[in-house]
Amino acid sequence: MFQQLTPVIKNLLIVNIVFFLGSQFVPIAYNYLPVFYPDSPYFKIWQVITHMFMHADLGHIFFNMFSLVIFGPMIEQVLGPKRFLNFYLISGIGAWLLQMGFRVLKYIMQPEASSRCTKVWTCLR
Repeated sequence: MFQQLTPVIKNLLIVNIVFFLGSQFVPIAYNYLPVFYPDSPYFKIWQVITHMFMHADLGHIFFNMFSLVIFGPMIEQVLGPKRFLNFYLISGIGAWLLQMGFRVLKYIMQPEASSRCTKVWTCLR
C-alpha cells in the first residue's frame, strides 16, 4: 500500500501530520493556523492556505489522511503531480470560499437582513 505513494502524497501526509502534532503540542497555533472569518481580528491572510492542514482531532486527521492515501495516487496518476497539488490546494481554497458564501447566505436569509443589507458586499461585514 505505501509503496505506491508518490512524493506529492508523502509530502502532503508529512505536512498534515506535522501541523496536527504541532497544534497538539503548541496550543497557541490554533490562534494563527486555522482560518477565521475575514472580519475577525484573528484573521491572517496565510490562514487561507494553512487551514487545509489543520485537523480537530485524531479521527479527523486519520480519515482525511486515509482518504488521501486511498484516492490520492489514482487522482495524481490521472492529473500528474503538479496538477494534483494544484487540485489539492484549489479544493481547500474553494472550500473556504464556499464556507464564506454560506455565511453570506445565512446573513441574507435572516428576516431583518432585508432592511439592513442592500448589497451582498455589505453583508460580508
